[in-house]
Amino acid sequence: MNESDKRVVNTLLIEAHGCVEGAADAAVEKIGSQGTEALLIYPPKDVLSAEEDRALRSMKLSAVQQSALKKLIADACATAFFDWFSLIDAASAPEVVPHPEHWSGAWLIAPRDDEDREILHDAFYESYWAFEEATRGQQD
Repeated sequence: MNESDKRVVNTLLIEAHGCVEGAADAAVEKIGSQGTEALLIYPPKDVLSAEEDRALRSMKLSAVQQSALKKLIADACATAFFDWFSLIDAASAPEVVPHPEHWSGAWLIAPRDDEDREILHDAFYESYWAFEEATRGQQD
């Protein structure tokens, strides 16, 4: 791997940790929120019931409870990143949609131009429905 690629990988890994921390902070900040914004955007099929929404908005967490909850949420986010990186590295194999051949991992490369670019952050949410289809019956 050349130095430029190493810098890109290092940047993405460091930013992943920032994403974990930011997600945990944002999630805990929603608890006790009195705003009108939606508390959840994922999964797209499930919204909070009115009772669940009221319950989360009514919670008043102590500083210790907030800290513990941030750590729990950060751990869940980090586990998801770790599992996803393990798929890329071929340290684990796909389970939801098993690969028909030996799973040799994947590598994301920098696009050569704007037309050679997959918009993954949009594709992530859009692909939820394919996940839902693939796991239908497994989650019940």
